[in-house]
Amino acid sequence: MGKTLIILRSCSGNGKSKFSEFLQNLYSQAGIVCADDYQFEDGVYKFDVKKLGFAHKSCQVKFDKALDDKVELIIVANTNTKFQDFKYYLDKGQQAGYTVHVMILEHYHKGENSHNVPEETLLRQQNNIINSMRLL
Repeated sequence: MGKTLIILRSCSGNGKSKFSEFLQNLYSQAGIVCADDYQFEDGVYKFDVKKLGFAHKSCQVKFDKALDDKVELIIVANTNTKFQDFKYYLDKGQQAGYTVHVMILEHYHKGENSHNVPEETLLRQQNNIINSMRLL
């Protein structure tokens, strides 16, 4: 398969974690890095905006370790709504010789919002994704 990096982009609660787990079940050597991992307390997701900077820095550290360990498939499962949000992973992955795929996940969950994110936040995330898409 070669070294592959998949960067997922999506509004909060659209299934990035579930899709990452699905891919990991297909390819057990996959490494998943996700800032949300640092928002869980006793197995329950509890978003705390004060932890956001630390969560993303920790995600980058985990990503760098996966690159150093030459993990064949790395999946970044953050919202990544703006180009600057995932540029770090894109640049580092390309520099390390990874084939990079950036995927946008759409919301088809019958209106369910697994993280109870306010509608205005979801709309802002959606607009950020649309405004930062690269059309060739």
